Amino acid sequence: MADYTNYVRDALFSIEQTVKRDAKMIWTAAHPIYKLLDYQGNHFNQGFNFTGGKMLLPIGTADQANAADGVTVANETSAMTLNTYAGLFQLEYQAAHYRSNIAIRDSDKKIVMSNEHRANFLSYLKKQCLESFKNVLGYDVITPTAIPTGTNSAQATDAIQSLRYILAAANVVGGKDQALDSNWQAVYNTGSGPFSLDLVDLDMDTVKAKGRSQVDFFLCANAAGGYVYSKFRNAIAPGERYVNTDFTRKTGIESYVYRGATCLLDNRNAYGELIGIASDTFYVHLPTEPEVSPMQRITGTDSYDQVYTLWASLGCDDIGCNIRRTGLT
Repeated sequence: MADYTNYVRDALFSIEQTVKRDAKMIWTAAHPIYKLLDYQGNHFNQGFNFTGGKMLLPIGTADQANAADGVTVANETSAMTLNTYAGLFQLEYQAAHYRSNIAIRDSDKKIVMSNEHRANFLSYLKKQCLESFKNVLGYDVITPTAIPTGTNSAQATDAIQSLRYILAAANVVGGKDQALDSNWQAVYNTGSGPFSLDLVDLDMDTVKAKGRSQVDFFLCANAAGGYVYSKFRNAIAPGERYVNTDFTRKTGIESYVYRGATCLLDNRNAYGELIGIASDTFYVHLPTEPEVSPMQRITGTDSYDQVYTLWASLGCDDIGCNIRRTGLT
């Protein structure tokens, strides 16, 4: 049994190293937003830490209680009215806590100890663990299995806050109710009908008119019938004069640009939607590799287990500068 233990320990250590090394799969294949985060040319706010299981973002959503006054020369020595803040709010985005594990059972003993099959066996376990993280993070960021709840709570949730939830007009996001503050609502349109550039221009101009930020990325759904990515591409093709392949070379994803915004195929959104992101309004925490727990014997068994953990969070401090349009055909 001692020999078996050594083999298992070495096997799990080998898997741990390859999992941490190849965690870049999450960045390159989970969802386009993760690819953007790994590309240094964007403006996403990254690397924020958690406070008690949540990401805190202070925002100001209104003018000061006493607006700036014009002052005549005669009154320039008069004390102004003491100003107090108005509309100041601390957003609380819950952290998502993900876990996956790798187990080696007694029935795997001969495979682990075999030099002939060991590499294939370890590769299989490593790919399965990473694929699990990749799939759940890629799915949750656009359509979560469970909407994070617990306003003003220090507890983590089991899913990252999704883009489709954040960019709606009637949800409580970060503890702030969008329905009660029009300044805290995305440019959100439903039942859009046939795709046209006029609709895109309307949304982009609405954001620009606010003067706070502008959309620099579009995530285009790929559903049959509502194939937004293709319809968008075909709409701008007649006026295209050159092709910029620089973004493709750097990130490995195909894209095109419309009015300064990079348009990407959203491989997880299949509902005829177009999401426009002002990347400088988003705050993201996503580790480049999972944390690894020590290998341990599963009590009462002859098997071994190793747990991998990821803490992730996605938040926005100016939802009103982002776009979501649904029902495109």
